[in-house]
Amino acid sequence: MASFGSGGRARVALDIVAQALARHVPPSATFWCCTSRQLARTTGLPGVSEIMAQVARAGFDRALVQPLHVFPGSEYEQLAGLCRGPAGLRVIVGETLLHRPQYVREALAVVERDFLPPDQGCNLLALHGCRLREHPVNDMYLGVARLVADLYPHVLAAGIEGVPDFQAVSAAMVRRGLAAQYRRVRLV
Repeated sequence: MASFGSGGRARVALDIVAQALARHVPPSATFWCCTSRQLARTTGLPGVSEIMAQVARAGFDRALVQPLHVFPGSEYEQLAGLCRGPAGLRVIVGETLLHRPQYVREALAVVERDFLPPDQGCNLLALHGCRLREHPVNDMYLGVARLVADLYPHVLAAGIEGVPDFQAVSAAMVRRGLAAQYRRVRLV
């Protein structure tokens, strides 16, 4: 399992994944690593290269690396590039949470439970975003923004980095009359 790395309250999500995984995979066949070198030092987890070497030393000839990333962005691509294991180790990199369009709809069905109802306010779905203008994941972020705008009259999406940016979403709120209609905005 490969995660960017989390500490504090965010660590709870990784603990839930670890508990669910333990019900199906023996601990001797599960290896955790951190894709961020800085967070690897903080968490004590090994990095991707180190974990690939550990997997090979443990006698495995195949490894499935399951990223815990949400979108297939630049961090996911970097992880896939690092997953070239030692000679004799065949590595397959799994998909992200929102790798396919149907996964996006499934996730929205869960997330929409946290949306304010239309009579109570507007919702702003926060997307990770990507600083790299030419990265293909930006098409996905724009697609998610369009999808939520089409599905929910009181929901918009903005990237923390990249597109769609907050200025564009703010202008859309004014253009769609949401800024005048709602005094309450929930960040989801």
